[in-house]
Amino acid sequence: MATINNIMEDLVFTEVNKIYDELLLNPKSWFECGCQQCRLDTMCYVLNRIKPYYVKSSRGLAHFLKSDELDYRQLSVDITTLAIQGAEQVAKNKRPHAEGLEEVRGPVFNFPAITGRILDGKTFLPINDIEVYLKMGQTNVEQLNALWENPYIISEKTAGTYSFLPKYARATDVGVNQVFPFSIVVDAPGYAPLNYYFKVGVQSREDIKTEVSMQNYLRLPDLFLF
Repeated sequence: MATINNIMEDLVFTEVNKIYDELLLNPKSWFECGCQQCRLDTMCYVLNRIKPYYVKSSRGLAHFLKSDELDYRQLSVDITTLAIQGAEQVAKNKRPHAEGLEEVRGPVFNFPAITGRILDGKTFLPINDIEVYLKMGQTNVEQLNALWENPYIISEKTAGTYSFLPKYARATDVGVNQVFPFSIVVDAPGYAPLNYYFKVGVQSREDIKTEVSMQNYLRLPDLFLF
């Protein structure tokens, strides 16, 4: 059975490990830790800010590397820049490591990662350099950790795509079903304000989910600004 792979994961994995290995040999003033968790957090930071590229075979990889539309040298520079930024951000917003994670008593509602695209209503092209908010009522939804931002600032590297990972909510018991109201809010210069309302149904669990998987991922429909 064929598998689908995001080539960017391999490129980011290699570059982030290279950056951390160099930091261990020649540490910067802000650098404190080069453990596996810090590296994985940095990889997530980078992958949340670049456009994925999926292939299902070695032929697909060859096409990717030879694509006329791809400036591989610039891509490498972008990944390196983001990796350094991510390492600094991880060091600045250091969270407890695996052996010292926050202990939460009682069950919780784990939310899926939420993603979608913002497009121009006339040209159907992605809109960049805008802030996208995830809200519950009038309040910005707190994210699971500092690697996920709210508001999310869309750049040209993500082709109009935004992503969020809401922090878990407390529950009264395991197996409780509850529906949570969210909204995507955009107020970009030159466009009419956008408010897109949606609901997420979640069943409470005993454990906190900290990893993103395709089984816990919600893709919203494309949203258009006019």
